[in-house]
Amino acid sequence: MSLTKKIFFNSSAAIISIAGGLLRNKIFAAYLSVSLFGILSISQQAMSLLFTVFAFGLPLGITAFAADISVKNHAEQREQISRIVILVLMLSVLSLAILCLVLLLDPIYISKLITNSSVYSIPVSLILLSAPLMVVENCLFGILEGMGNLKGVVVFKIIPAIIVLPLIYFLVSDYFILGAAIGMVVNEIILIIAGFYLLRDKLKIKFDSFRVLNVFIPIIKVAALSLAAGIAWMAADFIIKRYMLGLLGESSNAIIQSVAKITDLYPTVALSWLTMHLFPAIASLRDNKQSAAELIHRTLLVAVSIVIPVIIILFTSRDLILKILYTSDFVIAYDYLGAMLVIGILKVYSWVIGVALLPLSLKREWFYSVMIQVAIYVITIYIGITNNIGIYSIPIAFGISLASQIVYTLFIFHRNNLIFNTNFLHQSMIFFVISILFMLSMYQTLFIIPIVIIFLYFILRYGLIKEIAEKVYNFRGVKIERD
Repeated sequence: MSLTKKIFFNSSAAIISIAGGLLRNKIFAAYLSVSLFGILSISQQAMSLLFTVFAFGLPLGITAFAADISVKNHAEQREQISRIVILVLMLSVLSLAILCLVLLLDPIYISKLITNSSVYSIPVSLILLSAPLMVVENCLFGILEGMGNLKGVVVFKIIPAIIVLPLIYFLVSDYFILGAAIGMVVNEIILIIAGFYLLRDKLKIKFDSFRVLNVFIPIIKVAALSLAAGIAWMAADFIIKRYMLGLLGESSNAIIQSVAKITDLYPTVALSWLTMHLFPAIASLRDNKQSAAELIHRTLLVAVSIVIPVIIILFTSRDLILKILYTSDFVIAYDYLGAMLVIGILKVYSWVIGVALLPLSLKREWFYSVMIQVAIYVITIYIGITNNIGIYSIPIAFGISLASQIVYTLFIFHRNNLIFNTNFLHQSMIFFVISILFMLSMYQTLFIIPIVIIFLYFILRYGLIKEIAEKVYNFRGVKIERD
C-alpha cells in the first residue's frame, strides 16, 4: 500500500481517536477541579510507568515479529498469532495478580506515594489496575500494525473512542474522580474486546498454542531493549513530575499534566502511519544504503511538513484551546503550552530518524540514543530546578535532550554509510530556523508571520504543493484495503 494511503487513513483515524481523547479530558476538566484533574493525570502517568514494566517491551517486539510473519501462509500466521496472544494473556494475568496483592497490602501508602495524599487510594488503585489490561490492548494493536492490517488499525482507533465517551460522561458526572478511574478500566476492556474481534480470523487456540517459547525468543530480542528504554524514560519523567508536585504544589502539577495531554497527542497525527510505513519499507532496503537514506529523508520531510501547520494553529489559539479542551481555569497554562509547542518540530524530527534505526538492525544504537536523551533530560531539569526555573525546566530539558539525540542518530547514520544529500541539510536548517522563530513568538506573536512565510516557501521550493494536490486527486475512489 502506498505511503499516501497509509498517511491518509492512519491520520484520519488518529484525528478521530485524538478527538475522543480530548473530549474525555474535557469531561474530566468540566466535572473535576483543577487540582483533582492534576491528581488524575499523575495517577495516569504512574499507571503508564507500571504498564511499561508489565509490558516488558512486548508491543514493539510483537509489531516487528508480526511484520516478519505477515508474508507467511494463513495457517502459519494463525498458529504464530495464537501463540503470541496466549503469551500476552499469561504475562498479563501474572502481572494483575502481583498488582492486586500489592494494592491489597497497603493501598493508602500507594496513594500517598503517587499523589502526595492518602485520600485517593480507591481511584488510584483502579487506575493502576488498568496497566495489565493496557498490556493486552497494546499487544493486540501491535499484531494488527505489524501485519499491515490497515482496516483493523483504523477501526481499532475509531470505534472504541466513540463508544466509551457516553459512559465516561455518565461516570464522571455522577462519581467524579472515582468515575473517571472506573471509566479508564472500562475503556481498556472495550479496546481488548475490539482487538480480539478484529483478530478473530487470525486466532485458533489449541494445545499447541501454549508452546509460547517459539515466539517469545524472537520477540524478546527487540522487547528487552524496548523495556529498558521505556522504563528509563517513564521512570525519569514520572519521578521528576512527582517531585515537582511535592515542590511546587497541585496547581503547577495541573498545568504540567493538562499541557502534556495536548503536546503528547498532536504528534500522533503526523506519525500515526510511521511504524506501519518505515518498518517494512526500510527492512526491504537494508542492503541499499542510498535508497534507505532517501526513504528516511522523504519520510522526515512529510512528517515535519504535516506537523508545522498543526503547531502554528495550536500556538496561535492557545487561549481558546485551553478553554475548549478544559475550562477557563486552565488558561493559567497558556505560556507553558507555548513553551512545549516550541519543541514540537524537534520531537517529530527525532522520532522519525530514531525509529528508523530499528528496521536497519541498529537496535543497540537506538537504545543508546534513548539513554542519551533520558540522561540529558534529567541532568538539564536538575540544573533548571536548582536555578529556580520551575516548570519551564521541562520544555528546556526536552529541547536540549532531543537535539542531542538527533545529533547522535545522524552520526550513527553517517557511520553506517547512510549519506543524505544536500537538500537534507538545507531542510534541516529551515526546520531549525522555524523552531527558533517559534521560541521568539513566545515573546512577540508577530514572529508567527515569518514562520508562515518560510513554511510556504519551503513547500513551494520542494514541490510539496504539487505533490499534495496530486495525492489528494488520487484519493478519489480509494478504498481501505486489508493488506
